[in-house]
Amino acid sequence: MKTKCFTRNFWLFLGLSFILLNHVNAADTTFTFDEADNNQASIVKTVDGIEMTVSNGSDGNFHADRNDGIVVLANNAGFGLLDISISSFDIVFSNDVKLISYNVSYIFQLDNNEVITFTNNSSTSTENSPFTGNSSRDFATQLSVPANTTISVTNTGNDDNDLMMIKSLVVEQITIIDTVSAPIPNAASSPYRVPFAPITTLFIFLLGLGAITSVWRNRNKR
Repeated sequence: MKTKCFTRNFWLFLGLSFILLNHVNAADTTFTFDEADNNQASIVKTVDGIEMTVSNGSDGNFHADRNDGIVVLANNAGFGLLDISISSFDIVFSNDVKLISYNVSYIFQLDNNEVITFTNNSSTSTENSPFTGNSSRDFATQLSVPANTTISVTNTGNDDNDLMMIKSLVVEQITIIDTVSAPIPNAASSPYRVPFAPITTLFIFLLGLGAITSVWRNRNKR
């Protein structure tokens, strides 16, 4: 009876610990744009050991300021003494990450037909209007992105004088493990990529420890 009670309580403790540790472990990393990013062909920032590179802007150099960050959508919009346009750019992270949210700092003359897409290979997060200035917004689809994989960002519906800027981009560092799988009919053979939070390794270890402890105690009972 004592062994059964111990085993039941152990698994209950293990489950609660997993939930708590996952909550504590999910630390976000925030990349903030400012005036140092203005007139740059490529923007490189490193936070929490993660390097983010923003490049290949359709307008050439990027446009940014201290208060509102970087322009991500524009069509002949006035920005200081410039009339700028941007319809696409790329983002690359040095680590496996999940896209969490972004801060829309400033909008001008949007008419709610604008759409921004973040595409990672075959997965896409479609960000639909309306956009609101000075607000944080979760990604519609929080994509898991392998390290050094290009995220293509494009926008549509940006009419004359439209302008949208973001101040920051938030990601969560994860671990994506390659696992071998059986070939998929009529598809190129490639491993699935499965996202794991770093705490998953600890949970698997504790799971194995619990199983060993349970077997050991049952054997001693005999």
